[in-house]
Amino acid sequence: MKKNIYILVSVVLFLSCSSTRRNKSSNAKSFQGIEGYVVKVVGNQMPMVDAPPSKPQPVITTVFIYDSTNIKEVTQVNQSPFYSNLKTRLITTVQSDSLGHFSVSLPEGKYSLFVKVKGMYYANLYDEKNNIFLVTVEKNKPTKVEIKLSNEAVF
Repeated sequence: MKKNIYILVSVVLFLSCSSTRRNKSSNAKSFQGIEGYVVKVVGNQMPMVDAPPSKPQPVITTVFIYDSTNIKEVTQVNQSPFYSNLKTRLITTVQSDSLGHFSVSLPEGKYSLFVKVKGMYYANLYDEKNNIFLVTVEKNKPTKVEIKLSNEAVF
């Protein structure tokens, strides 16, 4: 009798767990957009003997998401990663939290990411065609990024 109760309880537990798994996967909606972190590095970033590398610090800021932007479509400040004017269309903005984390749903497409530093747009990544911080959003997939503010760092 105890053996039958043990088997019955095991079957009930197994079925309840497996049905929960099915419900989660069938109800889960895929995130499509961009998610990531904004962090800042400062000071000497050169590796040093017996010194651990400094940790990037999270930044609370606004992330500006523009249509794909090429270096020819901006006013660049002295060949730096700072821009005073962007000629492409602003798609949306999103705020990073106290951990530097942000997440924004977007349609499929190519986007350029910027943040403002000292009143100017900032982005320090370029592809081989001089597109600025180009990010591709694919259908039903999250695109993960890290925006690293390194304008006060030395490498």
